[in-house]
Amino acid sequence: MAEAASSVRTPRIAPWAAAGLLLGSAGGVAVTNGALSPAAAAVALAAAAIAGVVVWRVEYAPALIALTLPLDAAGRVYQGSVTITLFHLALLLSLVSWGVRVWHEPRRWLRFSALDAGVFALLAAVVWSLPHSLNPGGTAVSLVRLVFLALFTLLYANVVRDSAGVRRLLAAVGVTGVATSALVLFQYRFPEIAPGNMSVVAKVGGTKVTRVSGFFEDPNYLAGFLTVVIVASLAEAVHARGGRRASVWLGVFALSSAALVVTLSRTGWVAVLVGIAVVVLTAPRRRRVPLAVVTALVGALLVTSASETIVARFASITDVGTDRSVATRALMLESTVDIIERHWVWGTGLNAYERAYVQYRRPGSHASVLRPHQLPLAMWAEMGLAGLFAEVLLIGAALRQFVRRRTRGWTMPETLALAGVLTLLVQTLFQYYLYFEYLWLFLALCVIARRLAENEEASYA
Repeated sequence: MAEAASSVRTPRIAPWAAAGLLLGSAGGVAVTNGALSPAAAAVALAAAAIAGVVVWRVEYAPALIALTLPLDAAGRVYQGSVTITLFHLALLLSLVSWGVRVWHEPRRWLRFSALDAGVFALLAAVVWSLPHSLNPGGTAVSLVRLVFLALFTLLYANVVRDSAGVRRLLAAVGVTGVATSALVLFQYRFPEIAPGNMSVVAKVGGTKVTRVSGFFEDPNYLAGFLTVVIVASLAEAVHARGGRRASVWLGVFALSSAALVVTLSRTGWVAVLVGIAVVVLTAPRRRRVPLAVVTALVGALLVTSASETIVARFASITDVGTDRSVATRALMLESTVDIIERHWVWGTGLNAYERAYVQYRRPGSHASVLRPHQLPLAMWAEMGLAGLFAEVLLIGAALRQFVRRRTRGWTMPETLALAGVLTLLVQTLFQYYLYFEYLWLFLALCVIARRLAENEEASYA
């Protein structure tokens, strides 16, 4: 039996052993000849090894992609007419690996859901807006971006097939959350020497404050990522069966919460409260009341111990009169309604909003802010009636994943998916998150959670 098993495994291992030997030899020759430094050769070999693992085991692809997402600006490999990042490379590699499997075993590796109908409707809406677009080239480029995000969502929904896959994905989110949070706190404490982006300035209580952004271009996108980490870590801790596992995730929760506070992102603050409330309400029944009490106590402690800057920033959330950022969002909302009245059928064309906005911009709003900040209305404004239809279908399909007969309560993936997607949807009311990969990731998680819950209940039937 041992000999038979060995003979079966050898052909599978041999190609990878040969590839490793060739790569190692090539790296050694490159270093010896001076073509590469030892550090560069090590990075290249590590990248090749990671690529080999993803090609060999596509189940690791979602975690690999998640590791590249928070790098954003720091992960840019090429920047010209188009920008190529490590995320794009990881996604392309993963799509190739998954595509090979779909080609050979389509029934095993490709399943569609109601969510996919919403995604396809969104792509159709972009095509709908193209003939009348005020920026045809920009609309065409945006269509390509959305096609890859649609494939990104489809890959996640099909490759993350079991609880082990969810754990790998959450481990990647947790690791990147801890690393990013540490960087953010370092940026906040030592802005002069810290790496990353700290170019956005906000006015808080009459004082100008430089906001940290991690490796993201905008502090609010950083905050969007941190809200995801906070919700994911709390969901894991609440549903954990062991004290050690719960403690680890509570540590991630605490660190990422501290980082979110110093981003000064009011959008993130409001949204994370929604996510935490969902986690509490969907927690195991015996834990809901204690969790609600602890959450309230921690919230009260944070409010009483917050600095004047934090308090002033939070108090300005509804300050339309004197806070120009808030005023710009409110005035842009009015302008977007005007644009919809003018372009309600075909839209301005995706990525063409700013071409129309100039003539509708209200006095008092930031002259430099031209891109939409409210995604729900912007989708109608940019893609017309087809965009509105796609938006309703997409959100409805995502939330539909949670409508089922519950015999065993909420599972951890369901809690995670619902809390995450609602947290991000709240932020779309204030930010343009159409291309924010974490929104698409959590849409895919809605499908994954539904399938895993149905499989679990079927096993107990």
